[in-house]
Amino acid sequence: MDRVSRLPSTAPLGEGERFRPSTTTIGSLSLRMLLTFLTSSYRPASTYRNMQVASANPSTSIPTTIVSSVRCSSAQLKRAAGSQSLETLRSALLGWTVTDVDGMAQDVDASGGKGPLHMAAWQGCVENLTHLLDDWGCDVNVIARGEFSFGKTPIFFAATQSRADVLLFLLDRGAHVKVVNNKGQSIRSIAASHFEDPTIIDRIIQAEIGQANLPWRNYRETHGDGLEYGDLDPRFLDRPLRKTDT
Repeated sequence: MDRVSRLPSTAPLGEGERFRPSTTTIGSLSLRMLLTFLTSSYRPASTYRNMQVASANPSTSIPTTIVSSVRCSSAQLKRAAGSQSLETLRSALLGWTVTDVDGMAQDVDASGGKGPLHMAAWQGCVENLTHLLDDWGCDVNVIARGEFSFGKTPIFFAATQSRADVLLFLLDRGAHVKVVNNKGQSIRSIAASHFEDPTIIDRIIQAEIGQANLPWRNYRETHGDGLEYGDLDPRFLDRPLRKTDT
């Protein structure tokens, strides 16, 4: 029998002798313990807490076997991002990388075309947004790719829910405002009908001026569905204004 597969001998030791396990035996036992952990369906809460160090540094390389064993689904991660619990989000991020988090919206079938940042902005979870942006380095301008939300960045989701605190927070984090979604709406046009405070519109206008070096991204031109919606930005209508337009 190969030495690596043998367990330590249980024969009595002579006087003055000490048990000295071989490194190959220790390595074999450690490997068995790791495999048992990875294949077990039981995960005590303390285990997840101890492993949260992995999510604290998303650039850390994690073995594929551990990722597949621990990582939650994209739907679970989105729900965690939209929760009001930073602890829940941190636990859900175990096994994910910042590239995967930002790229989640590209998989429309699995994610509905939205990612964690979109959900956190939609639900008004500033603490979760802070963690994803500042601690993880996620892209504040990642676009959604759903049928009715293509081109929307997180700030769009904040504006459509009239979340002034989230909108201003995202502006401070460098959110682009020179974006038109596939419906023909901009941040400015949505804000005009969702906020009564004129200072919100002023902040958006100032952001447009400050981003003068950036081109407009018009997803109405590239991914429009031919339908008309409310809150359209008149600067990007593909037809003349009508008297019925508001």
